[in-house]
Amino acid sequence: MTERDPLDDFFEAGRADRAAPDPALMARILADAEAVAAARAAPGPRREGRLSAVLRGIGGWPALAGLATATAAGVWIGIAMPDVTSPFVAGAGYDLNDLLPGYGTDLLVEG
Repeated sequence: MTERDPLDDFFEAGRADRAAPDPALMARILADAEAVAAARAAPGPRREGRLSAVLRGIGGWPALAGLATATAAGVWIGIAMPDVTSPFVAGAGYDLNDLLPGYGTDLLVEG
């Protein structure tokens, strides 16, 4: 046989004595819950924020994702400066010194 826990008597007494809440308390709780539910359901004046207005103006989240992707690609291409564009640039006849004249010269003046 298994031993009985000494606390089992207390637990059984607690399960047997289920006190119901006061009906007046339950009525106040339900009235408060109905008031909160009605306040949440009623549409109030909604003001659109600046970010929402800008986002709506450019076309929503898909347009913002496209702009972010194009920005990231532009930054990447600008930093990496791939050699893939060299056939196109070589035909134009421009060198880095043509675009930035002071780039290849020494700026220090000896005196």
